[in-house]
Amino acid sequence: MTLTASDRLARALREDDSIARRASGSSVWEAPAIFSLRQWTQTTWAAGWPQEQLLHASQELALWRDAISADEAGAALLAPLSAAREARRADQLAIRYRMRLEPAGTGHSGSLREDHAAFLRWRQRVHARMRREHWLSGAQLPEALARRIDSGVESVPARIRLAGFVNAPAPNEQALLDSLRAAGSDIDWATPDTPPSQLLAQRPADAETQFRNIALAIRAQLAPSVGQTQAPPRIVVALPDPDGRRELLESSFRPILAPWLEQASEGPRPCPWRWDSGRPLVDQPYIDAALAVCELRLQGNAPASISRLLLSSAIWTDAERLSLARSDERLRDRGWPQIRMPRLLEVLAPPMRERFETLANTIRSASARALPSDWATHYDARLETLGWPGSMALDSASFQTLREWPRLLARFSAMDGQLGRVNAGEALLWLRELARATRFEVRADHLQPILLMRLDEAASLPCDVLHVADLDATAIPLPAEASAYLPLELQIAAGVPGAAPAPTLEHARALAAALQTRAPEVRLYCPEVDERGAELLPSALFAAAPSWQAEPSPRLACALDHETAAGSRALIPASDPVPAVSAEELLGLRADSGLFRAWFESPFFAFCLYRLGVRGLELPRRGLDPRTQGNVVHGVLESVWSQLHDSQGLAARDAAALGAMVGESLDRLLVQQMPVADYGAVQVSLERERIADVVAQWLAHERRRVDAFHVERLESPVETTVGGLPLRLRIDRIDRISTPDGERWMVLDYKTGREADPRGWNVDRMSEPQLPLYASHAVGAATGVPRVDAICFAHLKDGHPALSALTNWRERLIEADTGSIKHDWDELLSLWRAGLEQAARGFLAGEAVLRPDVNARSNYAELLTLAGRDLDDAE
Repeated sequence: MTLTASDRLARALREDDSIARRASGSSVWEAPAIFSLRQWTQTTWAAGWPQEQLLHASQELALWRDAISADEAGAALLAPLSAAREARRADQLAIRYRMRLEPAGTGHSGSLREDHAAFLRWRQRVHARMRREHWLSGAQLPEALARRIDSGVESVPARIRLAGFVNAPAPNEQALLDSLRAAGSDIDWATPDTPPSQLLAQRPADAETQFRNIALAIRAQLAPSVGQTQAPPRIVVALPDPDGRRELLESSFRPILAPWLEQASEGPRPCPWRWDSGRPLVDQPYIDAALAVCELRLQGNAPASISRLLLSSAIWTDAERLSLARSDERLRDRGWPQIRMPRLLEVLAPPMRERFETLANTIRSASARALPSDWATHYDARLETLGWPGSMALDSASFQTLREWPRLLARFSAMDGQLGRVNAGEALLWLRELARATRFEVRADHLQPILLMRLDEAASLPCDVLHVADLDATAIPLPAEASAYLPLELQIAAGVPGAAPAPTLEHARALAAALQTRAPEVRLYCPEVDERGAELLPSALFAAAPSWQAEPSPRLACALDHETAAGSRALIPASDPVPAVSAEELLGLRADSGLFRAWFESPFFAFCLYRLGVRGLELPRRGLDPRTQGNVVHGVLESVWSQLHDSQGLAARDAAALGAMVGESLDRLLVQQMPVADYGAVQVSLERERIADVVAQWLAHERRRVDAFHVERLESPVETTVGGLPLRLRIDRIDRISTPDGERWMVLDYKTGREADPRGWNVDRMSEPQLPLYASHAVGAATGVPRVDAICFAHLKDGHPALSALTNWRERLIEADTGSIKHDWDELLSLWRAGLEQAARGFLAGEAVLRPDVNARSNYAELLTLAGRDLDDAE
């Protein structure tokens, strides 16, 4: 029997044995006895039907969390679960390295640091409970099995070969090997063949270039095997931090090593590489969708959680996804900070609404507290109600992922003894913890010659070519394993890696030496700069490598190059004009003042928004939606001025009377706009207080206006036409003003946000065309308003209310004039009218140019990607 240092090495050796037997002509053979030491220990222990139950990692974590919460010092911690993870890791180190820790309250423990003493108390409580319940942790297993072997209960293999141990096994594993040897096993160490390695050392410009160079080299190394019957070479790519580099590496590999993966229409295709350590199960779409269903509550759902469920690609058919995407958009448009189930049901189309109503009944039937196994049954009932995972045909990867869900629930159900009866929130916490702790990688039904793994795993794996990436000066030594919960002197004496500098350096040298002799061809890479542009230096532990050579970044051929080389038609036409708006399209067009705002920033934006109908989904906000706040303020002012009518009515009320009027309006509007069930009583109360204060400030500011005024129109809907473009508008307010020179008419637009800049009325490029549009075209359609003499931003800003106006009779509305008017009002109206009509005609004619000066600070920056403009480069 062969026992290896890692699961990956055991799989590789079994794979090599199968390939060799097939090459020799065998079609059936006995599977070789090759296991990792961890696998063999667990399997042998379980085969003996022991009295003790072996706990999985989350079961252990639950014990530590309970012990910490029951301790006076632990109960004061802000993150007991994080403390439990670190305490469990400290316990594993103490067991693996056979440290002698005195129980709390004995020996020298009274002189320990507070965190060391607390850990000993927690440990004592955890171990006592495990002994009482006959539970066993994974770290305790090797010595528990050794005791069975010493007592003669367990039979042992006649001969054992150990493979892949770059460093000596941990002391508790060594104790197991000693027991095996004492019981009669002949144990020897496999000496790997180490032919002279051809070493190459490269300095790519950056990490992206590094992985691209590796991909190109791998493609050349695999090319001779294409179409051949013999197995391709095994190629290993080793990295200090595979998880952190996963996205960048795969995005570099795909176009070079698996271009078919870039084409979604091609369907599932083989992937030539495999990660040694899979992604957390929680990151798999099917599992994430199932967890989203389990998290759904009758009250207080976060908008992001609802969106995750409605937009999931792992539950719904294409038709269902389209319907639910529309529902999700309606929910986002409402801007609720929390979503009740009735609110969700309101926006669902009838067929889907019935399914979610049934789901709501299932959620309602759940017990307040239950065992994990009962919660697992409840979660399955929820998923069955929605028809998860649907009736779609599943490819191999999806099928394998779905099989993990019942396994996950089985492990969760096994936590009955550790958790007992828990509420819904606690159950979800531990189910998610299990999904995060479980690693999963889809197993392919084809040979994957490229293996991606950590440095220490690669150091023990035989291969034909080894690529070692990210070898800057911080890569090796690997992160220390020393724990803050254990006295450092104990860890140094026990030989814990990373606890002391000298053994850490010795361990790192052994790892570097193993990597450089692991394959006939070894390529080392160290980028010249990191992501911030800071210079990187190669690790000094690879001094035996030849001089590091700078490597130029290769230019990759793109699809356009292939098309051009083949002499086929150009992929991008020389001329691609936007057609004019047809009569049929004009009938369905729903335009407002926002069209002109987008147009004056760039005609391309108006084209995307009002002709293509392209609108990005808004991200759920924390707190209140500004539109909801604005709607409430508008409603309050409409109600107040409907009662006051004019400046005389305002002057006749004192602050108390105005406050009562505002409060009455707020109470009525908040019930409609901000129900307590959707926003919470505290948030509604705070918002009521804030709006009442802002409106009070505003009314006090309007008292200071020099000229008497009468509010003629409030929230007036207007339909008009500009340059042949039909518009639907709503004007916030129109005042009739008494001046020494006669009556004047002013259009006001309430602004409750931060921006209210009159410079946006500039005729050269109107960034705020709404009021110029009202003044030049729209107000004439409002009955009883003969003309417009002024436009004004009514800026309701907390602490600084302002009337920013442009008039034909005075410079300021609040203070007496100090000078003459500096503009010609009639000329302004004429210029606004001409500019708006020209914009409308241009829009209708199909103009859609993107101005070159538009950058990532644009109000419509998300649309720049449609024009092929990189936001990072849009300066």
